[in-house]
Amino acid sequence: MSTNRSAIFEIVQRLDGLLDRLAAPEGLDAEALAGLMVVWDREMVQLERFTSRFPEGVTPGDGTRERLTRLVGRIQEIQPVLMRHKSEVADQLFSENRRVQALRRGYGAAVQGSRLFHHRV
Repeated sequence: MSTNRSAIFEIVQRLDGLLDRLAAPEGLDAEALAGLMVVWDREMVQLERFTSRFPEGVTPGDGTRERLTRLVGRIQEIQPVLMRHKSEVADQLFSENRRVQALRRGYGAAVQGSRLFHHRV
């Protein structure tokens, strides 16, 4: 097996493993998700180094093209899941921010109202 082909296979295998974890983002906290994305970016840079020379070291029918095609297909499947999760998290953060702002306004009015009360006495 050629060096390029075996390197591509190993990288695609690692990327598939990352996609398996990213397929269920609700089970990941923000730090874990960010860490996976750093690893993803690093692996994609490695893959691009080899695919820029594609098909050097790759022979027709060796499975390389098929593995890359499957990887692209999986990315297309998981991307909407990640986008939906991102949207849900953003909605939660927006709701929490609105709740905190309402509490601050309520607290500010209560404090200011008590100051006015003391000034009138």
